[in-house]
Amino acid sequence: MKQFYSIKEVSELLGVSQPTLRYWEEQFDNIRPHKSQGGTRRYDQKCIDEIRTVQHLLKVRGLSIADARKALKTKRTNIDSRMELLRRLQSLRNELLALKESLD
Repeated sequence: MKQFYSIKEVSELLGVSQPTLRYWEEQFDNIRPHKSQGGTRRYDQKCIDEIRTVQHLLKVRGLSIADARKALKTKRTNIDSRMELLRRLQSLRNELLALKESLD
């Protein structure tokens, strides 16, 4: 696993446009990629996880940006637990699909 990812890589990985990622950086304090001296954004895994959380709140749960910010401030532990559960379930699903594919 790489230590840092470019904005293009994160955009492709998460299916979120680069302008949207830049906008979310402005709107959410928890999304803070490292920046090189030239201003190039470099995202680590923690930052990518934060973007996934924001993406889940906005796209899956349908919250507004203001409500998502509130949820992140007041219900952070609950959100983190749910996101970890979601990651585990997706991983398990992928393992089961791979197992099914190997049996076919």
